[in-house]
Amino acid sequence: MSGISSMGIISGMAAVDYQNERVYFGSRDGGDGRTLWCLDFGTGSFALRWGIPIGNIDGSPVVRGDRVYVGNVAGEVYAVDTDTGAILWTPPFSTGDGQPKGFIFPDRGTNDLYFA
Repeated sequence: MSGISSMGIISGMAAVDYQNERVYFGSRDGGDGRTLWCLDFGTGSFALRWGIPIGNIDGSPVVRGDRVYVGNVAGEVYAVDTDTGAILWTPPFSTGDGQPKGFIFPDRGTNDLYFA
């Protein structure tokens, strides 16, 4: 796939947005620093939309509205614009207690985030 020079290990699940025909997933750094990825799949094949460097990711991203939420192994939680890949929280939220495990769960009624 063009646009991806190197990608690290993917250990979490992908988040699929069927309405916008995109898939989001995290990885370990494969050499160019990018670890959160968005691919378009509406053309019948996959095309890189964006990839951003936010540190090694072992968990799975979650899409809620126009944001994708994910945590990295350094214990930082990110909110990223689904369309552009722009980081929306600067600095990211720090857990202060290690990496989030698995998924970040956005509450549908309050915009609160839950994670372990």
